[in-house]
Amino acid sequence: MITIEKNNQNLWPCTNCGTKEETVYNITIENNEFGNTFQICGKCLKDMQQEIQSACDDQITSSDLSKTDNEPLTVEEIKAMAGEPYWHKTLQDVDYLYDEWRILDAHIAENPETYHYGKNWIAYRNKKKNV
Repeated sequence: MITIEKNNQNLWPCTNCGTKEETVYNITIENNEFGNTFQICGKCLKDMQQEIQSACDDQITSSDLSKTDNEPLTVEEIKAMAGEPYWHKTLQDVDYLYDEWRILDAHIAENPETYHYGKNWIAYRNKKKNV
């Protein structure tokens, strides 16, 4: 299981680049009996999106797919998630947009309706799978 949590306390330098920021993300990867937690800054989290997405894809199980806690996020939930990771699902049929893990930009979180939330895109806490 992989978890990503925003951390504004107990800050250590980014495990990846060494910088120390006001906000870091705790990444925990549990592999059988072993656990590994490290902190990375927002820039490194964004840079590592593909690796994290791949690791998340590898960790998903059929029981994860049946959970009901992966409903689309509400506008109110989006407004409280600035700087946090989410699964971005595009609702537009264009070649240059695709579903992916993203970090929610503060400007978008402030007023998601301005960015056509629910019409052009939707957000989930976990990767949305077609079952």
